[in-house]
Amino acid sequence: MDKTRGTAAVLHATRFYEGLVGEYGPDAADGLMAVAIRKARPDAEITPRDVKGFSKVVQVLRTGDVDLQATVSEGGVKAEKATQEMLARLQSPAKREPADEEDKVS
Repeated sequence: MDKTRGTAAVLHATRFYEGLVGEYGPDAADGLMAVAIRKARPDAEITPRDVKGFSKVVQVLRTGDVDLQATVSEGGVKAEKATQEMLARLQSPAKREPADEEDKVS
């Protein structure tokens, strides 16, 4: 059988990790996950603190309250509006007041 990869692998490892948290506590689970990751991918340099941060993110994401797609869309709309306003200012003739008497035309 092929090795589980992608999202399925993340879900499987996360579910097992959460079982470890329930059985041994978060500190032990964070340490065990970090060791398992370092064994599989030493170049990843994952620490128990990294695992704890990821776990916090996953817990919030599981509530279903986070809408990253909407946040990105809102940011895109704001960026587009700001860009259009900036371009409009650049394209309009500059209204400059003369700095001193020499700049004034009679």
